[in-house]
Amino acid sequence: MQLNLGCGFDHRKGYVNVDSWPGCAPDCVVNLEQFPWPFEDCSITRILAHHVLEHLGGDLATFRGLWREIYRIAAPGCEIDVRLPYYKSAEFWTDPTHVRVYTRLTFEMLSKAVNQRWIEEGKSNTKLAMMFDVDFAILANGLAWEADWQDRLDRKQITLQQLIDIERNSWNVVKELHFELAALK
Repeated sequence: MQLNLGCGFDHRKGYVNVDSWPGCAPDCVVNLEQFPWPFEDCSITRILAHHVLEHLGGDLATFRGLWREIYRIAAPGCEIDVRLPYYKSAEFWTDPTHVRVYTRLTFEMLSKAVNQRWIEEGKSNTKLAMMFDVDFAILANGLAWEADWQDRLDRKQITLQQLIDIERNSWNVVKELHFELAALK
């Protein structure tokens, strides 16, 4: 079984389309901040989470429950395709329903291997994978540039390295983050 979490009106064929709002006619109405979800342990082979995670888990207990639920229902090797608005984009901050920021470091915190390396290196980063008893690996990650910056890049008015350097110190350069995760069991 494959899930499209927080589907809204983006219903995907071959997926169980899940949302908390009945008005978008999902296959399954689920409040993703109430646990447990109505899916069996290790029953999901793929999860789409496109522009939903930033709406969930504003407090640590709910954030923990969310990731423990994703891990519980994920079959070994389940891939999770995550897309999020970038925290340095006006699109993130203008939506009052956005309650949680994610960065690459957030997902690294959900990896037991990375947590163990941090322990060995004496780093103070929070070891969420160990605290929550979950384990996810980052398979891939990428950025979607704001349209005007992408246009400059496409027209070779700027190099990718220049754009990366600009993003470090500027807002509204990156629009979206994309991560592919795998549940390790």
